[in-house]
Amino acid sequence: MSTNVTGSGSVVLNPSGGVYASGAVVTATATAQSGWHFVNWTGSASGTSSAVQVTMSSNKAITANFEVNGATTPCANPTPISVSFSHDGSGSYCWVTSDDISYINSWNTTKLEINGVDFKNLWANSLPAKINGKYYITFEGSLGWSHFEAVGSAQKAINAKDQAIVKMEIYPNPASKNVTISNIKFYNEIRVFNSSGTQMFVKK
Repeated sequence: MSTNVTGSGSVVLNPSGGVYASGAVVTATATAQSGWHFVNWTGSASGTSSAVQVTMSSNKAITANFEVNGATTPCANPTPISVSFSHDGSGSYCWVTSDDISYINSWNTTKLEINGVDFKNLWANSLPAKINGKYYITFEGSLGWSHFEAVGSAQKAINAKDQAIVKMEIYPNPASKNVTISNIKFYNEIRVFNSSGTQMFVKK
């Protein structure tokens, strides 16, 4: 049986060892570090008691979840997501993930916060500390092309194509007649919209 933790704490198995015969009953006990408290078990165990019994009928993996004392989450009822993740469109959302994030990017948002820190319309690869092992992402956008993306650690190495996208420049913005789009080496499609959402230009 394998054990994992989220937050700060430890798990002790009795009997110890981790390898058991079929039908064996193993007691797992979770102990929080100072300043933290035990929340619940997930995986092959459930419940909110710090000690739980698991009957070995197959390979088991259990996770003890701990929270820092007095911790509050930045948004209520968040929707779980997996990273890498992207969203385009208007509306208000709250997402949560325990995945590691290499970098985020956003544009045309009215609000973008990660664990309470403002990242509106920014590219960033330095994020605040996780809260109870999680990132809470608050997004608000008013346009169909309001955009947010979070790229996972598996894509940490940004290739030349990604760099070209990140460094793209559009000016003047806003514009009354002509705009210049520069510093793009690779693209699949370019679309330009006016403030009413009408497509003014497309190039493939």
